[in-house]
Amino acid sequence: MQTRRGHIVIWDAGQAHCNFPNNSPKCRIYQFVRMMPALKECAVRDKHSPFAVVQKYPNVKFWEDVELTPLGRKLVGLDPWD
Repeated sequence: MQTRRGHIVIWDAGQAHCNFPNNSPKCRIYQFVRMMPALKECAVRDKHSPFAVVQKYPNVKFWEDVELTPLGRKLVGLDPWD
């Protein structure tokens, strides 16, 4: 699939897909984005969610240098959306 500079392709992980080596001299940048319903039940089951990681390592100061707004805390999965 060819795209223009600045475009992004988003698909469901359940969709059959594959990746090929970049044989071009141009850099190819990619970003993995995981999305789940904003429910505490999902965060508790997801061992890689911010909520689960913070619970697993309570002594690590993940957000020491960052001041998150209430919206920011929700966006990174630390606070519920209710």
